[in-house]
Order: sequence, then C-alpha cells, then structure tokens
Amino acid sequence: MNKRAEQLYQTMLNDMAYCRQKQLDRSTELECLFTICNRYWALIQRDAAHYEFMTGNEEIYFFKTIKPKFISEKLYIGLLNHAQLFKTHVTDRVSLKKLWEQEAQRLEKFIRCHEDFYNYYKADRKEKDAEWFTCFIHSGVTDIEKRTTTAKDHLVSMLLALERYHDYVSEEVKLFSQSLIH
Repeated sequence: MNKRAEQLYQTMLNDMAYCRQKQLDRSTELECLFTICNRYWALIQRDAAHYEFMTGNEEIYFFKTIKPKFISEKLYIGLLNHAQLFKTHVTDRVSLKKLWEQEAQRLEKFIRCHEDFYNYYKADRKEKDAEWFTCFIHSGVTDIEKRTTTAKDHLVSMLLALERYHDYVSEEVKLFSQSLIH
C-alpha cells in the first residue's frame, strides 16, 4: 500500500508540474492543481479504505507520512486560492498590508494552538504514534472517511500546508514591502 501511495504521490507531483508549465492564469492554475490533488487523493483513499495494514508501523507510516503529503497539497492550494482572491479584490494598500500581516500569523497561531502536538511531531517522537496515527476500527467498518482518518493526521497535513504557505506569505510580504519603497 505505502509503496503504491508513494508512487502515486510522485505521479501527482509530476501532473502538478505539468499543470504549472501550461502558463494558465493563476485562478485556472489553482483549480487545475486542486482537481489533480482531489483525483489522486480519491485513488489513495479508496485503496486505503479497503486495505488491511499488515503491521501497526505500516499503518502509522501511512497516516503520519503519506496521507498528510496528499492532504497538505490540497490545503496549501486552498490557502493560495484564498490569498489570490484577496490579492485580486483588495485594492488599497493598507488593507493588503493588513491581509499579509494576518496571513503571516497563521503558522504561529497553529503552533500555539497545537503546541504539544507540534513539539512531538517536530522531535520525531514515536511514543503516541499508535494512539494518534492508527484508525482503531474493526475491518467491518465500511465508511471510507472513518477508515482513512486518525486522531492526528489532519494536524500533520495542516502543519505541512501552513509551513509552505508561511514561506509563500513571507515572499509576498517582501515583494509588498519592496513595492512600497519604489
């Protein structure tokens, strides 16, 4: 399962790179990227929902590492789309500056709200992995969401997305500040 998922993730990234090379307008590009992410996650989710992990470590790896890669791409694109909408529709510089200042705080706010999890994850600790990154449901459960969700995988996904988004926002703040100088 994990090997196939890793291969599909690489294929998804290749498809996303191809989408970016098309030189679409920003809104269309983000829509294209989001569609690609949804398509690949649906494949992985379907496979995972019907797969019986052979070991706890295999399941933990899937939910702590693989699933968040897919979901964080979707979340990141959603954040970019949010920023794009504001950039497009906010014309006065004061409001735009305020927007970037607020967006720059998203990662820090996440870390404050989930400090214990953040420290655990960043230290690559393992003692709570079985509790946080396994489904703990019996094989008779058929609901696809329940079979592909754990207690904390959503936090890994959001953290990965917010880290990338923070880099994006930092670059936007830098460009915005330079435009004020010129």
